[in-house]
Amino acid sequence: MTIELSPEPEQLVEEQVKAGRFTSPSAAVNEAVELMLGEGYEKKRAELLALIDEGLADLDAGRVVEFTADEVIAECRKRKASAAMRGS
Repeated sequence: MTIELSPEPEQLVEEQVKAGRFTSPSAAVNEAVELMLGEGYEKKRAELLALIDEGLADLDAGRVVEFTADEVIAECRKRKASAAMRGS
C-alpha cells in the first residue's frame, strides 16, 4: 500500500522519525492509525467536539474575557510561585 500525506503531516512524521520517536515513517503512520482505531478514541473525540461547541456558544453569547499574552504569563508565574510556596 502506498499513501500520500499532505505537506504538514508529512513534515510531522519526518520530524518524529528524525527525533528517534519512530524507526520509520511506516511505524509512525501505523501508530497513528492504531490510536485512531483504539478504544476510547471516538468518545474522546466527541468530548472534545462538545467542549469546542460549548466554547463557541460562550463566544456567541459574549461570555468572554479579553487578556494579553503578558497578562497570561504573569498569571502563570503567580500560580507557579504560589504552588511552590505550598510545596505542591
